[in-house]
Amino acid sequence: MHLLPDSRVLGCRHERPHVHVRRRLNGNGAFAKAGQPRAIPVESATIDLYAAYQYERDEVDEASSVDTVFVNLFHALLGGRGLDRVAAGEHAVALAA
Repeated sequence: MHLLPDSRVLGCRHERPHVHVRRRLNGNGAFAKAGQPRAIPVESATIDLYAAYQYERDEVDEASSVDTVFVNLFHALLGGRGLDRVAAGEHAVALAA
């Protein structure tokens, strides 16, 4: 994930804010559907929301060791564990309502 206006100084070939998607099997059984790596552009509103999420995530000790973008922050038994496909979908539907 490169959220800077220009991440080329970091060795990335993409200039604008973006998220890199690579196919890999995660601990939660999720993986990118496309087999080819790609970069998805990110708008400023998304960056603002992600920053707010990061502040909340930083309050959950278990989340600091997880390398997935979104983790469950609200259930003690799952704290810090990456969201699975079903949970991510439920959150997306709730946010869209």
